[in-house]
Amino acid sequence: MQYTIKEAQSRANVSRDTIMRAIANKKLAAHKVAGRFKEEWRIEEADLLTWLQRDRNDTVALPVAVYMDMTQTIQAYSSLVVKVMDELGSIKDAQAAQEARQDERDKRLVEVMRLMLEEKQKKKPGLWARLWGNG
Repeated sequence: MQYTIKEAQSRANVSRDTIMRAIANKKLAAHKVAGRFKEEWRIEEADLLTWLQRDRNDTVALPVAVYMDMTQTIQAYSSLVVKVMDELGSIKDAQAAQEARQDERDKRLVEVMRLMLEEKQKKKPGLWARLWGNG
């Protein structure tokens, strides 16, 4: 069976660019055939399977010591991120508490001002107001 580029990319689960790069680098055998409008690439099933097997074997393996070091580093960063997130949560809680206290102060201030205004309105008229009959 022969695959088109599109069929090969679907079968291999890779992008078109990956298939074309493998063909250009002669890692994947392919040949051109006359298409409807222009020449098209065709890939034999055996060649695609061989390339896929070889591509999987090209995976880089890390030494155990390097892997363990990377794992420890990731764990350290993860615990650091958790601590930072906890600290941010504490800061948010403190800000919310401070805003609540400020709101309470603002309410008390408004109440005091309202009471002062009521007292002022209850107050006797001044001497001049009484003398001139405005009170």
